[in-house]
Amino acid sequence: MEARLVEITRAQNSTDDKLQELGDAQHSVNERVEELGSSQSCAGDTLQELQGVQNSVEARLVELCTNGKLQELQESIEAKLVEVRRAQNSTDGKLQELGDA
Repeated sequence: MEARLVEITRAQNSTDDKLQELGDAQHSVNERVEELGSSQSCAGDTLQELQGVQNSVEARLVELCTNGKLQELQESIEAKLVEVRRAQNSTDGKLQELGDA
């Protein structure tokens, strides 16, 4: 009878140890779920900010197109590109002259 009590006590202690391990594991899982929830919330906030930026950009593009400013801007950029190409050609010519000298 005494041997049986020792066996039962050991089994109970083993069960208690396993329950403690499971409790610790559950606590770790709960902490990780909480971290992931915070990360998800942060990602949601960032997404919301990005959508706001996208809406602002789209509104600005509509405004530029409506006011004809986009066309002016494009023409200005193209004129600057022509100037840059001319300067590049001039530089290339000078370099060629220096190379030939």
